[in-house]
Amino acid sequence: MDVKIGLILSTAPQTRLVEIARRAEALGYESLWMGEHIVLPIEDSEEHPYGRPAVVSPRNDMLEPLTALATLAGATSRVRLATGVLLPPLRNLFATARQIMTLDLMSGGRLDIGVGVGWHEGEFALMGADFATRGPATDEFIDAMDRLFADEEPSFQGRLISFPKVGFEPKPAQKPRVPILVGGDTGPAMRRAALRGDGWYGHAKSPEEGRERMERVNRLVSEQGRDPAAFQRVVQVWDPPSPEDLAAYVAAGADRLVCSPFGPGRDPIEVIEAYADKIGLRPG
Repeated sequence: MDVKIGLILSTAPQTRLVEIARRAEALGYESLWMGEHIVLPIEDSEEHPYGRPAVVSPRNDMLEPLTALATLAGATSRVRLATGVLLPPLRNLFATARQIMTLDLMSGGRLDIGVGVGWHEGEFALMGADFATRGPATDEFIDAMDRLFADEEPSFQGRLISFPKVGFEPKPAQKPRVPILVGGDTGPAMRRAALRGDGWYGHAKSPEEGRERMERVNRLVSEQGRDPAAFQRVVQVWDPPSPEDLAAYVAAGADRLVCSPFGPGRDPIEVIEAYADKIGLRPG
């Protein structure tokens, strides 16, 4: 089956990430993804938007995604590296843009940046960030980072982010910028993707739900005067889909599928080998 399959590594054993990345590349997996939570309160009563509380817990081990992906970039040569997702409202623009630029250059232009506004109000409070303005903050972060990546003497004047002309060199390997995939299944997230993104990073529990969401995204992209054919639709499906469901997602318009096959008591290498064989994945 000719399909791009990525692996979410957030639940994979940390001590074996390099081994997993190398084997995944050899098997023909297209991309490796790392999510982000910086700090969560122990007293946590907030509901995960996708109903996966075990995935996001204040006691879960979670690596900083750009640092982890940099390690995997040095261990691989072809597989793409992606954040799913980075949280701009919790980050410093300049430091993050320099991290992204560095990783893109050092990986030979293999980086995708998935971004999201965040959903955990307690995390925002701990980080001293304004939960109420997380949408506009993400918009301005993307726009300001565009200036840093494209302009000789970048500057930006926004309501939340503002800076005079600065020097920002070198630029990323990918032009005009590292691809931005806007995450989220809400109306505002999809509109943000259509307006500012190179693609949409969404979630689906079934091919039917995925089709409906991708059709909505395509309509929004068209309304912006953009070509949906030049826009990426990346669908996150936590549990690896069957070959039949995988074909249905592709038929519905998915360009890339991202899943997390890892679990307690299962050898991660055997898991990704078995799934690659099940769906007929091939190197290249």
